[in-house]
Amino acid sequence: MDLMVADATAARESGPVLALSRKQQHTIDDLSAWVRSMVALHRTGSHTPQDPGPMAPHFHADEDGGYIHTHDEEPDTVPHRH
Repeated sequence: MDLMVADATAARESGPVLALSRKQQHTIDDLSAWVRSMVALHRTGSHTPQDPGPMAPHFHADEDGGYIHTHDEEPDTVPHRH
């Protein structure tokens, strides 16, 4: 997980990255707190939407072993779901 966070941070040029696991309650709590903070900022009119930047390269597992994937390809060249 540390490598994934480091890769995501590098891809986002040191922008914020929130590592999540549905099996670790503290990460769910972190996400919930972030969402609540964004809603509160939106309600006060002080939230400025920002482009989150590129998605980090990631691995898709499949029956043939899987493949590393980025979102730099042309749309629909590699069928997949997120």
